[in-house]
Amino acid sequence: MTGGRPTLTSHVVDPISTGGSIVYRKNDVRLRVGSTTLPPQRRAYRASVVVEPDGADSVSLVLRASNDQSEHTEIRYDTAAHRLSVDRTRSGDVLFGPLFPSVSSATVPLQNGRLTLDVYVDSSSVEVFAQDGQYCVTNLVYPKPSSTGMTVVSRGGRAMLRELTVTAYPATR
Repeated sequence: MTGGRPTLTSHVVDPISTGGSIVYRKNDVRLRVGSTTLPPQRRAYRASVVVEPDGADSVSLVLRASNDQSEHTEIRYDTAAHRLSVDRTRSGDVLFGPLFPSVSSATVPLQNGRLTLDVYVDSSSVEVFAQDGQYCVTNLVYPKPSSTGMTVVSRGGRAMLRELTVTAYPATR
């Protein structure tokens, strides 16, 4: 129930949602304008994120990034539009169809000033569950196996990263 109304939500099933091992954790980090590079991640992981955009125009989680950032998938939240988007236009191999390089988005209101994301990443997909599964965006991506970089980006102002926990899983394929 949301606001007294029935709400359809999506969640990842066990053992994926409860398995794996925590490989990275940060709490209460003030994000300045610009990029904050995080340690490279494995090919299959879950990133649990809670962010308060505060004065930022947008906040992004850039993942499956190559060293030079020419290849990456960006999960971006536009604060004014309340828009969550997943940009796979530079996610790796995107040339096999004219419609594949795309940006998927959904209108996602903040809850108590926060955006909560559960992001599941593997060899060929990025699944984003926002606000406890009330909103979902799923995309296929085909990055190089070596593209494992992760960055948090704040644009137009500061944001507060309340939680970032990365849980690793055995790589698929």
